[in-house]
Amino acid sequence: MGHRKSRQHRDRALPRDGRLASRDGRGTASGSEAPAPPTPDWDETRGELRFRDEVLVERGRKLAPVVEALLTALARAGWKPSTYDPVPPPHRDSQHPVAQLRQAVKRVKASLRFDWLDFHVHKLTVSWEDRVATGRAQSPPKKCR
Repeated sequence: MGHRKSRQHRDRALPRDGRLASRDGRGTASGSEAPAPPTPDWDETRGELRFRDEVLVERGRKLAPVVEALLTALARAGWKPSTYDPVPPPHRDSQHPVAQLRQAVKRVKASLRFDWLDFHVHKLTVSWEDRVATGRAQSPPKKCR
């Protein structure tokens, strides 16, 4: 015999926020949702990369055009966990795009003040991760006053 759902369960509609209401009809508490994970913030005009309220790439530091193009593309993509082929054609090496991405990621890593972000290249996809959240980052040095 097939399993029949109760009328109460079958007639329950999804609220506007897409969460199912609990059996008593109240749903989940508004404060019980997990906060959104932090994402980097690349200010293209200032040449500054911020993450977790700290400057990781200082303004005024001269970055290679392909590195700036990579960070700009990741920012425009909304800092998704992975982005396919982020370097736009004017900056892309048509014969060796994967090697170029690897070199750009290596330069980004070298320009970071803290090791809070990690970038990876797999074929033409660049991904990033929050090393603080995974517990693999070192704490920043104490600031001078």
